[in-house]
Amino acid sequence: MRAEYRTPDLHSHLAVHLILGLEGGVYCDISGEHIEAPGVFIAGDVPHTAYTVSGGMLVYLFDPACRYADWISRNYLAGKQFELLPEKTADEIRSAWNNNASPAQADCEILDILGFPLSDASRMDERIITVLAALRSLEEIPRTLYSGFAARHACRRADCRTYLKKMSGFLCTGTSRGRKCAKAM
Repeated sequence: MRAEYRTPDLHSHLAVHLILGLEGGVYCDISGEHIEAPGVFIAGDVPHTAYTVSGGMLVYLFDPACRYADWISRNYLAGKQFELLPEKTADEIRSAWNNNASPAQADCEILDILGFPLSDASRMDERIITVLAALRSLEEIPRTLYSGFAARHACRRADCRTYLKKMSGFLCTGTSRGRKCAKAM
């Protein structure tokens, strides 16, 4: 995500971070230590704030249960609260972000720059595979699933319904009131 805020309050959460300035260095307070660096990885549950003097920041948040966070924790953080990103790597990441029309393309290039095994990048998380298999086994997606998904993910029910149907291989026919969703053959 491209962060437009200037100086967030000191905070912590479970996500593992990669933060860098899009036009230069990033200034961080991490667990009371003030640093200036081209970019930084921050472990989950570590109090921090970050800002740039000019330009935006590129902020990646990795769920601690995902393979990206695990890989970063093993290969960059190695038990530390944070790890500074080398200038050359930060420059390559900035270039990838600024020169790709698609954020998805930039993400793939950035993962490659960081050395993430590309064979792992295309592999879907086992939790997602399990959920998709369960959805695909249904004849219809229950209405309660849309409502629950929408409530938990703060999205409009219609958006969630469309997303779930696309991901699980369902086709929809009929009008908005009489819509019937059935498994695609």
